[in-house]
Amino acid sequence: MLSRNVTLGSALVLLIACGGESHSVTPTTASPQKEQSSASQANAGAAAPTPSATSARPAAANRSAPASGAAQSQVEANKPPSSSAMKEPGEAPSDDNAPTLFWLEIGAGTVTRAAADGSGAKIVASGAPLAAPDGVTVDPVGKHFFVLNMGNAIGGGNTGSLVRYDLDGSNPRVIMKPGTKVDDITFNTGKQVTIDLQNHKLYLGDREGSKVWRCDYDGSNLEVLVSGHDINQIVGVGADPKARQFYFSDRNGKKLFRASMDMPAGKTHENRDDVELLYVDKSPSAMPLDIELDADKRVIYWTDRYQNKVFGMSMDMPDGETPMTRSDVKTIASNLTQAIGLALDHESGVLYVTHAGSVSSVKTDGSDLKKIGSNGSTGITFAKFE
Repeated sequence: MLSRNVTLGSALVLLIACGGESHSVTPTTASPQKEQSSASQANAGAAAPTPSATSARPAAANRSAPASGAAQSQVEANKPPSSSAMKEPGEAPSDDNAPTLFWLEIGAGTVTRAAADGSGAKIVASGAPLAAPDGVTVDPVGKHFFVLNMGNAIGGGNTGSLVRYDLDGSNPRVIMKPGTKVDDITFNTGKQVTIDLQNHKLYLGDREGSKVWRCDYDGSNLEVLVSGHDINQIVGVGADPKARQFYFSDRNGKKLFRASMDMPAGKTHENRDDVELLYVDKSPSAMPLDIELDADKRVIYWTDRYQNKVFGMSMDMPDGETPMTRSDVKTIASNLTQAIGLALDHESGVLYVTHAGSVSSVKTDGSDLKKIGSNGSTGITFAKFE
């Protein structure tokens, strides 16, 4: 499974939203219900270890069966891009098969591509159809990356959309436009997006909609997988095709969940009975956001915006413990001011984090935390091509 995920000069103060509500790129005091971003560089600090991750890139398999419910007007594959999107493609890194990072700057509305060590960073996409971009993931076989837009800096208003690009940032195609509906349910605010390479599916977090959605690589077969269940606002999503489960975070509920990729017989997204609560963070400042999975090592990692940390724990509940009492939660990295985006290189055991306008890397055992890039405020993804 792939992970989800240039120095531009001094940033202007902008109204943006990184994994949360409106905020600015100048330092502010965080509030659990109003997320505010900072352009100050985070302090590096090592933390308690967790097991190192290894490669978990699954082989391709047949597509999942088409979902029920027809999405209305979610595919605009032949729509010409706007003039601002028809910029010259970027050139970094020069080797298309090199391990690569893509990360987002939500205020400026840009996608940056760089080598895995942060070198050669270059903006490869900017302007429309990017609209408060928040989530990014890569299809290394089809040679595309996908960006999930919030649509506006505050969130809400059913303005979320999904865009597909070639790897160099050319040929943007809106594959789910704002206002797309399934069975009279409208996609609201896009957050993290992750890819399931085995089943050729994308999983989408919808914050204000409080839902997890799924669709094909072209935006078709869009469906709601989960809603209700006392969920407040969903941000992070992760896919484990080997176990046929997906994971998600509830930022305001301070919870992590999982459920089956297959809807239980006779159930719907509202009343499915297989939604499993994995963890409840009791810290008053907790706000879990983006998720990464190492399915081979059975470790789930996540960022916490207001605890300024990256955490890790087992994907499975330890015997005799509960979501409120589990003792296997480890701090991987701390002092990451307003940590949001998260990506994982399984082979090298390296996590990548966006935080307060910076991009940092840290090994999964908590060592070697360092800044490798700038102008990263929301989503980030790592890709290694065949």
